[in-house]
Amino acid sequence: MPSNGENENLIKIASPWLTIKGEESWRELLPYGQKIILPKGKVLYASGSMVFNLYYLDRGEIMMRSYNQEGRQKIIWYIEEGNIFCETPFFCGAPTFLEIIANSRCEVYKFSRDFVFNELIPHYPASHPAIPTPTKAPKG
Repeated sequence: MPSNGENENLIKIASPWLTIKGEESWRELLPYGQKIILPKGKVLYASGSMVFNLYYLDRGEIMMRSYNQEGRQKIIWYIEEGNIFCETPFFCGAPTFLEIIANSRCEVYKFSRDFVFNELIPHYPASHPAIPTPTKAPKG
């Protein structure tokens, strides 16, 4: 029978990882964000929450999970250092359907909607290849 640590390693191996590195470009943007320390196990967003900031994971590991109708946990995604996260609900202006949790002690930078739409997108296009260029900011 695998131990909890072995189970977690098996889950990580079998789970998708979001890895679109834009780390070099984001380093220059960190002074514009607000640094947040998340202890292991801290829920940043519960399922159904609105997301009003874009996040960059500088240190640690973020896990995204959901629960089925019976209450069983399903790990959807792991985010590793040097990546942004929460971009889909942030840009769509819709609630997240996932629980976003610190899977280890994390150092995260959050960027406001105002900064993202008025500074980052127009003035730092190389910051991340996955950031779309919307014609206007969604309300929220």
